[in-house]
Amino acid sequence: MSVHEIKGMRPFQDSIFNDCSYQVRFSVLRFYGRPIEPLVFNEEYRFKCQFEPAVRRWHLVYTTHLIEEVDCVLTKKLGIGVDARQQSRSVIGDLEEAIAEERPVMLMIDRFYQSAVPEYFDRQHFLHYVLVYGSDSARRVFRIFDDMHGRYSEVIEECVLPYDEAEQGHAACYERFGRELGERATFTAFSADENWREDAALLVQARDSFVSRLLSDRVAIEKSVAELEQFAALMETSLLENATADLLLDFYHISRRMTDLKRTQSYQFRCLSQQTRDAGAVADMIDPVARAWNLLRMRIMKAAGNLRSGKMREFAADVSVRMQEILRMEREQMAGLFHFLEFLAESRFHSTAVTEHQEVGARDVGFSALKPSGL
Repeated sequence: MSVHEIKGMRPFQDSIFNDCSYQVRFSVLRFYGRPIEPLVFNEEYRFKCQFEPAVRRWHLVYTTHLIEEVDCVLTKKLGIGVDARQQSRSVIGDLEEAIAEERPVMLMIDRFYQSAVPEYFDRQHFLHYVLVYGSDSARRVFRIFDDMHGRYSEVIEECVLPYDEAEQGHAACYERFGRELGERATFTAFSADENWREDAALLVQARDSFVSRLLSDRVAIEKSVAELEQFAALMETSLLENATADLLLDFYHISRRMTDLKRTQSYQFRCLSQQTRDAGAVADMIDPVARAWNLLRMRIMKAAGNLRSGKMREFAADVSVRMQEILRMEREQMAGLFHFLEFLAESRFHSTAVTEHQEVGARDVGFSALKPSGL
C-alpha cells in the first residue's frame, strides 16, 4: 500500500507557544492522550541588554530557563518514546518507516526549499519544524501539519511536503546551519509507552514547580524588565538620531519574538487558571501586551517596503511612541504578576514540598540577529 496515515492526529491550535517545535509536541501529546501542562509549566524567560562589538549594535538577548530538559519530561513523566537524531542521512526512507510504524515525526526543514510557502521559497533560509503524519509513495509526498502562510500564520493546516523538498530542506539544516544547531535534533520520531498511567500528582508537581520558580525569582523578573527598558531606550535614541532600514528590521525581529513569548506566558497562566481563577487575571493583563507587540510588528512590516528616506525619521518617531506605550503596559503587567504571586504566597496555594527548582538548561538567543534562521 502506497499510502500510510496516522489516523486521529490533529494540529495544536490553542495558542502560539515559544517556537514551532512545541506546536508539534503538543499535537503528539494530545494524540497519545497525555496532558500538555508538564511542558507548558516547564520554562520561563529572562531578558538582557547586550552590546555586540562585531556588528556595533545593541541586542536584546532572551534566555529560556528549563526546569527539566524537554525530552526528559516526555520520556520520564509522560511515557513518550523519543527517537531523536541530529540528522537523517536517508530522510525519505526514515520518514516512510516511521509513519508505517505509526510514529509521528517532528522534522526540521529549511523553508527556502518549501514551495508551498512563497514568503520563504527560493528567497530566505529559515529553519522550521513540521509534523509529519502520513506518506504517499505514489504521489511522492508526505502529509504534514504546518502554517503554510509563513512563520506568523495563526492557523496550522493539513498540507503536503514533496519528497524532494523534504530531502533538500532537511539536508540544508545541518549542511548550512550545522554549527548553529549544535546537538539539536532535526529528526524526532515519537511513540507511546502503553503501560503509562496518568498520575494526578504529575500535574500538581508541574504547576507547583512553575509557581515556586516565579515566587523565588522576583528580583530576576524585575531586572529582566529593567533590561528590556534599557534596550528600548538605546534603540529609541538610535532610531531618532539615525533611523535606517536595518535598525527598523531589528525592531521588527524584536517585536515578532516578543509577541510569541507574551502569548506563551499568557497560555501558561491560562492553564494555571484551571487551579486558581486569579491566574486568568494575569493572562488578561498579558494579552494586550502581546497584541501591542504584534501591532508594532505589523506596522513595521507593512511600512518597511514603502519608506522613502524623507519619511524614515517620521516613521521612527511613531515606532518610538508605540514602544513607550508597550513599556508602560509591561510595567503594569509586572505589577499585576507580583500581586498575584503575593496572593499565592499568602494563600499557600503552592505545595510546600516544592521549595526548590533545578535549572537544567538555558539557551541565550539574540533578538536582533542580522540573518535570523528561525526556531
